[in-house]
Amino acid sequence: MATAADVMDRVAAVCLNDPNKYTYGYDVQLPHLKAAWEELAQVLTSVNIPVVKEVSTVLTYVAGGHMVTPPADMFIPVAVYERRVGGSDTDWIKMKELAWDRKRVASDHTTLDFWVWRENTFEVGPCNEDREVYCEYWKDITLQIADEDSAITMPNVVNALAYRTAETCARYMGSNTERADNLARDYNTAKDLITTIGIKKNQSIVQRRRPYRMRKNSAFPRH
Repeated sequence: MATAADVMDRVAAVCLNDPNKYTYGYDVQLPHLKAAWEELAQVLTSVNIPVVKEVSTVLTYVAGGHMVTPPADMFIPVAVYERRVGGSDTDWIKMKELAWDRKRVASDHTTLDFWVWRENTFEVGPCNEDREVYCEYWKDITLQIADEDSAITMPNVVNALAYRTAETCARYMGSNTERADNLARDYNTAKDLITTIGIKKNQSIVQRRRPYRMRKNSAFPRH
């Protein structure tokens, strides 16, 4: 697995002709790399590339409460499921997402039933039993780069990140517009390749289609 240092070494040695990092050291490059990482994450999310999809570990709900703490790296929740404590994988039940929370008394219910995403946490229908919850979500991968030792968890993105980081370093620090413009073209090529591969992967996933059924009062009888 690549690290932020691998990207920044490539920026200095390959893109900016500074292999010893006299001018473009890690501390100088890091803000530009973080910006490049965030931008690429948004691009991947916009085209529904699975690398930013995530499933949480089992989350805990304590009886009588009305909130479940989401994973720290959550960007956008997609679906939430619940089951009894210690249940099996076949016990998960999908909860209903509401536009607004519905007030109810916890003692009247043994399941959570619904969820609302408010202020970066899950508001749930309170119940009188402990429950287990898990969620599917878009991952906020922008949180992962802290220093040169941070892991680059997305595959096949080192070139794109290096080109984009080098471009902004050359443009805004080195005032080298010509080099920056060339690196921008290299970045766009690398980015387009990543998105093309991701889109083709999505298209290759076999989807189960709902069978066609005649409407109940159709003029054409079902045979």
